[in-house]
Amino acid sequence: MALQLLSWNCNGLNSPRKRKSVFHLLKKEQLDLICLQETHVIRLHRKVLINKRLGQEFISSDKVKKRGVVIYAKERLSPKFIFKDDQGRFVAIEIQIQGEKFLIVGVYAPNEGKSEFFKKLHETLMDYLDYNLILMGDMNGVVSTNMDKAQRQVVTKDGRLPKTFFEMTDNLDLVDIWRTKNPLGREGTFFSEAKMTWTRIDQIWVTRGMAPKIKKAEICPKTCSDHNAVRMEMKLISTGSFRWRMNDTLFRDEDVIKKAQKL
Repeated sequence: MALQLLSWNCNGLNSPRKRKSVFHLLKKEQLDLICLQETHVIRLHRKVLINKRLGQEFISSDKVKKRGVVIYAKERLSPKFIFKDDQGRFVAIEIQIQGEKFLIVGVYAPNEGKSEFFKKLHETLMDYLDYNLILMGDMNGVVSTNMDKAQRQVVTKDGRLPKTFFEMTDNLDLVDIWRTKNPLGREGTFFSEAKMTWTRIDQIWVTRGMAPKIKKAEICPKTCSDHNAVRMEMKLISTGSFRWRMNDTLFRDEDVIKKAQKL
């Protein structure tokens, strides 16, 4: 038994044709939790993001066709809205899994002002230390310019996530689960044709204690977006029905046999 999660910068869902393609792809994957970034759907049109086949929707959108984050969660996870911003940058929900509380946070970080953005997000998340945390989305920066970035020119520190991001992950004891599962991996999730550079800016971070429960973390093939999705599979403890079995040694106990014969 496992929980299937996917994070994907879908690069716009305003087109009905594009939306239909994306929803069709996601439905086939049989996912429990989905986080989409850069939907570009304005608040006035947010209803187009409703798709009950994917799950209950939780949306953060802007008043203009920019940004936008949505989380879909299956009803069996008892999803509950926790917080969001009003610019389409993040949304957070609570889910319940086998009696444990999880805080799921979908993020679409800005290109400019990342330092202040992650500082404020860190301050917000400090109020939820009693949760298992899953932080996923487009961070718009890499953890390591050596391992998570490749370009024709000499690799520089440009594009590395700010200090405030690492202060947040350190204080919240989060690990980059794809890197944890693929310590020597060199895969990207976004290719910039202008810079001829690939980067792994789409990430999933989890509370360190959850890492042993993660069976798989992988970067999916590119489909109808300029970003690759990131998928994670978390194993759950089986809660199957208990099968009662009589102790067959009772049938060899003479005292038990004599008592049974008197009934």
